[in-house]
Amino acid sequence: MQQNETDHFSHMNPLQSPLDELFARLALINGLLSIFESQQTNFRSLLTARLEKDRFDIANLVTGANLIIRDLTEWPAHGWAEYYPAGGLIVEGNEYLNLIEVFVQRQSAWSIAQSYEAFETFLFDFMASVIANDKKGKFLGRLAVENSEDGNFDPMNLEELKVKIRQTYRSKNNCKLLKAIRTMAPNLEQAEVANNRRLNLRDWYKVISEVRHAVTHSDLLVKNARMNGWSVEEKSLVAVYCCRKVKRNWVCTRSNSKKF
Repeated sequence: MQQNETDHFSHMNPLQSPLDELFARLALINGLLSIFESQQTNFRSLLTARLEKDRFDIANLVTGANLIIRDLTEWPAHGWAEYYPAGGLIVEGNEYLNLIEVFVQRQSAWSIAQSYEAFETFLFDFMASVIANDKKGKFLGRLAVENSEDGNFDPMNLEELKVKIRQTYRSKNNCKLLKAIRTMAPNLEQAEVANNRRLNLRDWYKVISEVRHAVTHSDLLVKNARMNGWSVEEKSLVAVYCCRKVKRNWVCTRSNSKKF
């Protein structure tokens, strides 16, 4: 396809923009994670080689960082700011090198959470584009979009529709949006469970939603109670790809999350 034809197609397809933005965000997140992990791996090799060359006992390697807090409501008479120790982090020996695993693990978890957020943005903008370009208005009724208080909500205004969809579905489970999309594209429902990767995307979405919640709100901890009622397949995805068992709960790990 020639360039002018490609530009024309992109201009005519209202769904092209949210899809391009999704891919761009995912490419950036994936690229940052890959480069970060490569840098950390190289750092470990270089540091280990230098310590061996200098015959430095790694047991003597110590580093740390303190958390210092100032009381903003205090006005000392001597005029000097007063700070208070609030703890800190100290690592010694091999623990210093093991921090690299912690760095990469947390960066991997952050990448999963950010990818989920990117997909959520795509759902909002995708749905807005579909409805705004639906001249017959047959899709609007499939979504419970809140009306404006003044009654001036225009479903054909793309930017206004984006705002309304976000107001309605922000901080809520996006299953209703996905359900509405399935009614617009019946083949999607089949592709979610019958595809050449043999993936059940509905199970994956449920698991990734929970991982994102753990990363954002629970310091990587997925509480076992939150998986009550899950299917065997869904729990298997958590165990194989996402987390390791710690007592009765699960913790998102780098080694498994790399398989995503």
